[in-house]
Parts: sequence; structure tokens; C-alpha cells
Amino acid sequence: MRTCARCKSFIPQSRLNVLPDTHTCVTCSSVQKYLGAMVYDDKTAGRLEFVRPENKEAINTLRRFVNRAR
Repeated sequence: MRTCARCKSFIPQSRLNVLPDTHTCVTCSSVQKYLGAMVYDDKTAGRLEFVRPENKEAINTLRRFVNRAR
């Protein structure tokens, strides 16, 4: 049995059978920490931007960048 890296509870064997390399339990793995997208400002290579899901203004800004690149 392996323990979760975040909450230290045991990871069920059925989860380990499906995802043998996992380090988190089902509860901790479903927590979304960041949203990310590739942002292309100019004709250069894009960069990966991350924002927290609680920050609605940053999410809207990120969406504008992504839509502008399309």
C-alpha cells in the first residue's frame, strides 16, 4: 500500500492497478490547482501561462490572449 503525497491517506489498490505511477489519492488528484494555456504574443514561440482558478480576472485575461492567437 502506498500513501498519498498530499493527505497521507492510503491509496486504494484498485487505483494503483489502473495508475501505477500515481502519488495521490482520488480526492487529492481531483483538486485543480492551476489552469494553463499556451500564449502566443507575437510571431515567436509561445509560452505556457498558469493561473489559479479562483482568480477570475486572470482567467479572463488568459482567455483573451488565447482567443487573440487563433
